[in-house]
Amino acid sequence: MSLTCVCALLAGLIAPTTGLALVYDDAQFASAPPLAAVEQTGTLDYSTDRLDRFWVDLSANQVLSLDLAGAAFQDFDLTIYSPDVVSALPDHEEFYVEVRSNNADTASESLSFLVPPNGTGRYFVEISAHGGAKGAYQLMWSLRTAIGDVVRISGADRYSTAYAASRSTFTSSTAVVIASGANFPDALAAAGLAGALECPVLLVPAATSLDDPRVAPLYLELTRLGVDDAYVIGGSAAVNDFMFTEIGKMVPSIQRIPGSTRYETAKNVADKIDQINGVTSDTVFVVRGDSFADALAVSPFAYSQALPILLTPPGGLDAYTRSYIELNDVTDVRIAGGTGAVSAAVATSIDSLNSGATDVIRMQGADRYATAAKVAEECVGLGWGDWSAIGLATGMNFPDALSGGAALGTRGGVLLLTEAGSLSQAAYDAISGNASPATMALVLGGSAAVNDAVIQTVRGLLP
Repeated sequence: MSLTCVCALLAGLIAPTTGLALVYDDAQFASAPPLAAVEQTGTLDYSTDRLDRFWVDLSANQVLSLDLAGAAFQDFDLTIYSPDVVSALPDHEEFYVEVRSNNADTASESLSFLVPPNGTGRYFVEISAHGGAKGAYQLMWSLRTAIGDVVRISGADRYSTAYAASRSTFTSSTAVVIASGANFPDALAAAGLAGALECPVLLVPAATSLDDPRVAPLYLELTRLGVDDAYVIGGSAAVNDFMFTEIGKMVPSIQRIPGSTRYETAKNVADKIDQINGVTSDTVFVVRGDSFADALAVSPFAYSQALPILLTPPGGLDAYTRSYIELNDVTDVRIAGGTGAVSAAVATSIDSLNSGATDVIRMQGADRYATAAKVAEECVGLGWGDWSAIGLATGMNFPDALSGGAALGTRGGVLLLTEAGSLSQAAYDAISGNASPATMALVLGGSAAVNDAVIQTVRGLLP
């Protein structure tokens, strides 16, 4: 992508910080002082000294929490940068932002950052003034381990939540799987492909212009990761041609994996998984294709084992799914969901494939919450994961868990579903029965998806 395009793309995102490098003081990353006292104080003046930076050494699975307060009616922002920012040119700092809080026209900002599993290093905290702001600030900070605790991973919308899940999991990745954040069908098959590539799943909007403010954050995340290869799930009805073309300008290589239906797309994704793995899959998941909950539950295990997720209508086995199972001599089919999700007739049809050599195992519960708990129990029993990382997402919507499946799969964890206002009984029982002092719980999405009362309940269940 040309420098002109980059500047145009990022203009709306980074306009508040443009020019910060012109006023150095302690703004040089390499000469920044350490975060010292629990309460860090200072003074900023947009005209003469518009930012302060500090470093802090962080280890994998630590959580850095920051709370900024300042003078009334002043606009101060708060940012955490990755260790790699020290090698950045002054006007390329935005490529190394881990998380930012930039509420407009206020000095009150707060954020937290979960350090990825391989993310140990020296990070940088920035307090910056905007729009003529000046005055004193107070920064309160704390550091804790996520192990034995609950951490929320969220953003302002479903797309930024996906990027937050990526940042809390991957310090870099040469590949990325991209799916639509507007609808779920094609994205349901993404987890197994991301597992084969050992990469994140990012969601993209149906933008039609670079002026759409949702495009620039995608560019920044692809740049931060260092992506060479992008795999786009679904045809142009899922990820439109404009976004496909623009993503192609952001990365060296891009390919689309489409299908005439969601079922063919899932089958084509399965073929791509086999191509990457260099061997056909003996085991596949089969879930209903007209809903999302059961596919979300299997996603961490599809990721960790690089297994396909095939789709079918509830009442009859889809022809593309049938074809994949027969052509690849699949011997182990694991259905997620009861007969209301995938009917007994579908199970019987699968059981008869490959001259009866295909075995069907159904993982089910009384509802989507109990099914997710049952999937976790059985897949952990197969050695495909453990209870050291427990993810929680709303059972009533799909976006947060689509990217969260990769975050949990990377950690070898499980994904449970809950109601927004209270922890589902199935999740309660699964956590209380399986959590250990080594368990961390990751809540995917903001408080509208899973509220703080659920977090408090989960925290009380952890040993």
